[in-house]
Amino acid sequence: MNLDKMVNSKWYTGFEWGYRLVFLNLLMITIPALLGAIPFLLWRRYPNAGWLVIVAIVLMLFGFIPCFIAAFRVIKAYREEQTGTLFGLFFTYLFNTFKNIYLLELIMLPLFCLYTVAALFYWDIIGNYAQLDLPGWVAVISFVVLFFALVAFLLALIQLPMIVANFRMKTWSLLKFAFFMAFRYFFKTLTYGLLLLFPLLLVGLLKQIFLPFYLLIGISGPLYLIYMISRKQYWYLTHNLDELTTKE
Repeated sequence: MNLDKMVNSKWYTGFEWGYRLVFLNLLMITIPALLGAIPFLLWRRYPNAGWLVIVAIVLMLFGFIPCFIAAFRVIKAYREEQTGTLFGLFFTYLFNTFKNIYLLELIMLPLFCLYTVAALFYWDIIGNYAQLDLPGWVAVISFVVLFFALVAFLLALIQLPMIVANFRMKTWSLLKFAFFMAFRYFFKTLTYGLLLLFPLLLVGLLKQIFLPFYLLIGISGPLYLIYMISRKQYWYLTHNLDELTTKE
């Protein structure tokens, strides 16, 4: 058997990418889950302490964002034929990413949680009104504003992996540029969001049937597609810094 021919075959390449995406997916799920495990287990022991669930969710989000970005950077590195072990690359990028974005997370996550709680509060108020009066309309307007603010946060988050993988920016510049890219290329960002959302919808519809697939490739698979769609755009932006500065 010709070993070189086998290694360069489409079957071998597909298998290689398959196991990479599976391990990246498991890392993106396992690391945030471990961060949220202690407060979640404490909540199971003390069910009246509902605030522990909120702590668990916040810790999981805090861990997921850098894992999400690190996984994208690993995909980018392998697609650009860089060498290195999967786990070595992932944890190197994870450490580097965390150093770059932890201040951003400390700004965005509390605001996101605050906006979410406020939106749920106003949604509850709206549900208690049979006919809207002035306070009811205030609640409706407040909910709509908060809802679109949350959507803006999510769209900016979707752009973060591409930005961090291609540019070095300070926290404030990174925050501004994430929102700029999210709305400057709104339909592309929306496409990325739908790619990430679609597997979750399948889990909701098919439940146990699709859940194992989601745990294996439900995040890393869409992330790979996002890289393939976005790479030409970001290659152009990184090679046309003058135009990028003008747009920003």
